[in-house]
Amino acid sequence: MTTIAYDTKTLVSDSRSCMGNTIYENDCKKIFTEVGPFAVIGIAGNYQDAMDIIKFITEYNSMDQIRTINYDITGWDAGIIGVTYQGEVWHYAGEESFELRPDLPFAIGSGSRYALAAMDLGKTAEEAVVYASTRDVYTNNVTQVASLITEEELNDTDCSKEERSKTEV
Repeated sequence: MTTIAYDTKTLVSDSRSCMGNTIYENDCKKIFTEVGPFAVIGIAGNYQDAMDIIKFITEYNSMDQIRTINYDITGWDAGIIGVTYQGEVWHYAGEESFELRPDLPFAIGSGSRYALAAMDLGKTAEEAVVYASTRDVYTNNVTQVASLITEEELNDTDCSKEERSKTEV
């Protein structure tokens, strides 16, 4: 699986991909920008299923459309954390889809409990993912970071929509 952490200012993932209990790669892309209604998303779970979710929702422009996807029919074994252009934060995993409070940290994936504990103790999302990598064998310490800027902050600055979510890998 993976660890995706959100600390209200950044969305961070590790970069490990596994097939069963075997490490497949350590530089797997898990943070994506400009996907449907999302400025940025992080993916966890079955990688091909996550890619199918991204492909499926790319043409959607609202969370209402995404929430109507019948997860039972798709059989997807993946989830996302997504931040919309309006600053809404969503967790999507079929019936477990819900809007999150943007002012509270959250994490998904196999290392999520370690990342949440680290953020509860004051660590950033990036530090939390690195910490999770010391406890969860499906998470590594090679991070991908998307810095988040809200719509209000965007309107108060001269940066373009493309600059709104910068992903550093």
